[in-house]
Formats: sequence, C-alpha cells, structure tokens
Amino acid sequence: MRLKNLPLKKKQHLSFGIVLLLMTIASIFSIYRMSVIKDALDDVTSNWMKRANTISTLNLNCAELRIKQLQHVYTFDETDIKTLEYEIINLIDQINNNIDEYEKLKKKSIKKELYTKSEKKIYSDFNDAWESYQDYSLDFFLLSRNNQKQEAVQLLNNEAQKTYNELSNSLLALVGLNNSNSIDAAKEAEKVFKRTRSFTITISIITIIISILFAGFITERIMNPITQLEIAAGAVGRGDFDIQIEIDSKDELGRLLKSFKKMALSLKEVNNRNEQQAFQLIAKQNELQFKNNQLKEKTESLESQKKEIEAKNLELENTMHQLKEAQNQLIQSEKMASLGQLTAGIAHEINNPVNFVLSSINPLKIDLEEIIALLEKYQTVIQNKNLFSTFEEVEEFKIEIDYDYLISEIHSLLKGIEEGGRRTSEIVKGLRNFSRLDEEEKKLANIHDGIESTLLMLRNQYKNRIEIIKEYGNIPEFPCYPGKLNQVFMNVLSNAIQAIPDKGEIKITTFLQEETAVIKIIDSGTGISEQDKQKIFEPFFTTKDVGKGTGLGLSISYGIIKDHNGDVEVNSVPDNGTEFIIKLPINK
Repeated sequence: MRLKNLPLKKKQHLSFGIVLLLMTIASIFSIYRMSVIKDALDDVTSNWMKRANTISTLNLNCAELRIKQLQHVYTFDETDIKTLEYEIINLIDQINNNIDEYEKLKKKSIKKELYTKSEKKIYSDFNDAWESYQDYSLDFFLLSRNNQKQEAVQLLNNEAQKTYNELSNSLLALVGLNNSNSIDAAKEAEKVFKRTRSFTITISIITIIISILFAGFITERIMNPITQLEIAAGAVGRGDFDIQIEIDSKDELGRLLKSFKKMALSLKEVNNRNEQQAFQLIAKQNELQFKNNQLKEKTESLESQKKEIEAKNLELENTMHQLKEAQNQLIQSEKMASLGQLTAGIAHEINNPVNFVLSSINPLKIDLEEIIALLEKYQTVIQNKNLFSTFEEVEEFKIEIDYDYLISEIHSLLKGIEEGGRRTSEIVKGLRNFSRLDEEEKKLANIHDGIESTLLMLRNQYKNRIEIIKEYGNIPEFPCYPGKLNQVFMNVLSNAIQAIPDKGEIKITTFLQEETAVIKIIDSGTGISEQDKQKIFEPFFTTKDVGKGTGLGLSISYGIIKDHNGDVEVNSVPDNGTEFIIKLPINK
C-alpha cells in the first residue's frame, strides 16, 4: 500500500512517537468531524435533494394532469377522448407513486430529525388539496361521460382550478423549502469544516513547536486536501460550481474530498437546470406575445366577416318579408297562373343571398377553429410553465369577457346562421315546386315531397303551437300534376291550421289501397257543422270573416282532384276536429 493511502493513525506511528498523544487526539477529532461533514453532505445528496427531485416530478405530473383534463374537455373525437382518459388515469397513478416515494423519504428524514414542522404543514396542505382534486377529477369524468361538457368546463375552471392552485402552490413551496434546506445543510457542513480546520491547524502548530522536522510531512498530507476543500467550499458559497479537486489518496480526507466534489456536481446540475428553465420561460413569453398578435389579427378578421354576414342576413330578412307579403296576396287572390310566375321569380332572387350565406359559413368556421386552437395552445403553454402570475392581466380579462361563454355563443351563432340558410334553401326549393302550378303535362312525382314542401311553407303558422304527426306509407311515384297537388295540400293544411285556435295536432297518414293512393289529414280543430259541410266545395263559400278568405280554395282543390280522376271525402263533428280523405289513382 502506498504511503499516502495509509490511514492517518499509521502515518503518525511512522512519523514520530513523541507527538503520538497529540496527533492521536487530533486524528480522532478530525475523523469524527469528517464523518459529521460526510453525513451532512450525504443528507444533502441522499435526502434533501431526492425529496426535492421527487416533489419536482410530482409538480410536473400534476401540471400534465391538468393539461390533459383541459384537452379532454375540448376533444370531441371518441378515440382521442379514450386516449386522454387512459393518460389521465395513468398520471393519477404516477402522482400517487410519487407521493408514496416521498412518504418513504419523509420517514427516513423523521428518523434523522431532518423533517421540519413547516415542511410537515405544507405537505399536509398539499395532501388535503390532492385528495379534493382527485374527487373533482372523478366528478369531471362523470360529467364528461354524460356529455355534460359545459358543467365539466365549469368544474375545471372554478372549484378544481382553486384546488389546483392550492396544490401547485404547496408543491412549489415544498421545492423551495427543500432547496433552501439543501443549501443550509451545505453551509452548515462548511461551518463544521472550518471549525475542524481551525482545530487541526491549532494542533499542527503545537506539533510543529514540539517537532518541526516531522510536522512538514504531516501538515502536507493533512493541509493539502483541506485547503482544496476550503477553496472549493468558498467557491460553492459564491455560486461557482466549476471547481477542480485533485484526489490523490484514498484515506479519510480523500473520501471527504470525493463526497464534497459529488455534492458540488449535484448542485451544479440543479443550478444549470434552473437556468435552462429560465431561458425556456423567456422564449415562451416571446412566443406567447407573437401568438397574441396573431390572435388579435384573426379576431379583427372574424369581426369583419361577421358584419358582412349580418348585412347579408338583414338583406335576406327583407327579402323574406317581401316574400311573405307576396305569398299572402297570392293566397287571397287565388290567381293560379300568376302564383307560379311570382314564386319562381322570388325563388331566383332569394337564392343568391342564401348561397352567399352558406358559402361564407365554412371559411368562418375554419377561421374560428384556428383561433380556438391558438387559444388552446396559449392556455396549454400557461399551464405547462405555470405562467398564471405572469399573465394574470390576460386571465382576468378572459374572466371579464366570460371567454368560455363567448366561444360557445360564437358556435351557437354559426349554427343558427347555418340552420337559417338551410331552411331558407328548403323554402326556395318549396317555392320552385309551387312555381309549377300551370303545368300542362303530367309528370312522375312523389306526393310525400309535395306534403313536406307544403308543411315547410306553412311552418311559421303552426310551429310551437301544433304538433304534426306523419305516418307515411310506401307509395311509389305516379303520373300527376305535382304543382296542382301542392295547391290542394296547401288549401287543406291551411284550413286545418286555422281551425286550431290554440294548441293541437294534425295527423297526416298515407297508404296504398289497391291501385289508389290515400291521403288522410286529420286535425283537432273546431270541426265543421253538418250544414256547412254540404257547401264547403262550392265556389265562394267561406266561414271566415270578411277579407280573410275568398271561398275558392277548396273549390279549386276539388276540381284538381277530379282532374286526377280522384275523390275527396270530409268527415267532421263540431268541436271534435275534421278529417279530409283524398284518393288518387296511381295506374299509369
């Protein structure tokens, strides 16, 4: 064994015997204090820092859990939802595993009396917050699986948000406390080292006085590593972790230098990681500023498109108003030839603004989805990097404008515009059907299409008041005058609607009876007296007030049915509704 690797005790025996007692005392004291320093350094690396790393991992998993839950709310694809649910459950398991690992380290810390009351209090607050957050997570799952998206969002943004903030603050406090305790433990080790050095130097001076010849060797072997340790400790205290320590022996001082070097490297890694996170935060702030500018431009573009659509909708409403006035005039005058020409013209005029509205909806949806995706990325970055305090003003503005309600309202408005365009398009289709009133030749047609077109034209007269019950049978297309049959359905259904003063129902049943198509229209209205029932197909007979009917509708309808070689029956009891039975032969 080389001399420098011998224990200090043997070096003293070989050096001199006169100073044996003094050197023995010095060695025993030094060894004891070195063990104290080594234990302190081991506490930093194996306890304080492990707890800090465990808590940091726990904090990252909690933040990831929050992000996955927010993504789950805004995800509508079933596969993505199931994937997110699996990831959320896995994250909860990882968090509980982190807590179990921290509990093990905590027990070791308690045995070594390294677990402070303040850490105990902060961890207790975190544990309570975590238990509450798990309950909210369970409620969130239940709401999401019941398709209660809005309630799930409110839960995450209200109670769960507050609990998560408490949980996150507790974790940050635990990380800070453990880092602070690690530094305090390192400083305490430095103090112990300095006291040990002072005592050793004192003994060395006494030894030099007694025997200067032997002191040089002992001093060199003891003071060289101690001096390195002093320089390294001072550098670490100033925040300089790039220290160079030469370990040329395997004795107690060599092991001490090795432990100190290991601690310095660990502190350097922690410091570098903190600096890297700081640079990442700065980069993310710049990115968020850029994204905010993009969001502002997209919002302005969206507002411009919204104003254009509103202007077109106003134009559409004016056109619809004019259409209704023209339609009322046509019904009152019963002028069949001019009805077809006018409705065809109206259908052509209204089709242009309808097409514009329908063609504008998809680009508007795409722009809106891009803005929402941008907002979600912005929210994800804030969640991942815990930038709530940095963007507190932005978050307050989101709350002030009720951001979640605003997004849902935009979607609702888009759906309303799209539905309005679709219904208007259907009205145009119905008007085109009615524009064929003066057809001279029969055509193959489906009577169900005519009934549906008529119901669409009359929708404003019965919606929210009368329930339409349809029981359609399997009736094939057959030769007929579809425009004229539409006029029959219009007259019969109009009378049925007007016969129901308040709420009621109209039942439409169709079926094939041998070679005859049968259409039954039954209303729950006021009914027709026996005397009036004998006259309802006579020209100019009406039971309506003066100015509200010409008395030609059913008379014309009767003639149209007869032109089809068909028949019509009326069954009615006063105050018990009316039944019209229309029979049309379908033989070709």
